[in-house]
Amino acid sequence: MIETILITFEAERNCDNWSVIFQQKELNSLYEAYGIKTLFRGSHNKNKKKILIIQQAEEGQIEKFMAKNGEFFLSLGLKPETIDLSKWTWG
Repeated sequence: MIETILITFEAERNCDNWSVIFQQKELNSLYEAYGIKTLFRGSHNKNKKKILIIQQAEEGQIEKFMAKNGEFFLSLGLKPETIDLSKWTWG
């Protein structure tokens, strides 16, 4: 089953830095390897350090991706205590 995942978090750096990170071919290749499709990425209008990502993937793929690659995101300044992840499905 396909899940739509909403992820919000705060970062030590603003959205402009994260925008560059998300456009890296290496990161996009990692997402593709797990079948993750990014639908939207952006920052809050009043707090550029608060990031929203909306992705779709088969059930369980986001967890596998994060288990394998979570340290990479932490090294970029993601504040783990601010992560809010919710999953949405239809049916």
